[in-house]
Amino acid sequence: MANTEKRRKPRECRVALEADLVISGAAGLYARLGKALSDPAPVVLDAAAVARLDTSGLQLLLAFAQARNAGGHPWRWENVGGGLRDAATLLGMQRMLELPDAGPAHD
Repeated sequence: MANTEKRRKPRECRVALEADLVISGAAGLYARLGKALSDPAPVVLDAAAVARLDTSGLQLLLAFAQARNAGGHPWRWENVGGGLRDAATLLGMQRMLELPDAGPAHD
């Protein structure tokens, strides 16, 4: 008899980042990242909506990444666009934020 049990994907904690990661929304971003920080499941930061950010947003993302790494808890990026990548590169934070390499350009 064949094993019909389906394998389940491990649970993930998904954080869909907002379009504006700026100082005016820092408290909300801090609260959302704080909840994800304490989640033992792998965290996925979905940056698809990010259109505008400033140094406060980048600092919160960096603090989150460093805290997850320090605790040995996995996390990863998804849907990183040019705005986030460009801002992080401009400030020399791309490696610290562990942003994935940009995919190939499409014609």
